[in-house]
Amino acid sequence: MTSDARSLSPLEQREKRAIALRMREQGYTYRAIGEAVGVHLRTVAHWVEVAQRQGKSAAIEGG
Repeated sequence: MTSDARSLSPLEQREKRAIALRMREQGYTYRAIGEAVGVHLRTVAHWVEVAQRQGKSAAIEGG
């Protein structure tokens, strides 16, 4: 089940993004990552895209 990650604290948001990016590096699909961290697969795809364009730390920090 997905939830609105924007309602989480900034720390919790960063933790979810870090876990998601680590899982993607390990070869997990966007769907599997989304299910694991509780966000939509498009959200995971966005985080990965930001990491590719701006770097992993920028994706984890968000904003």
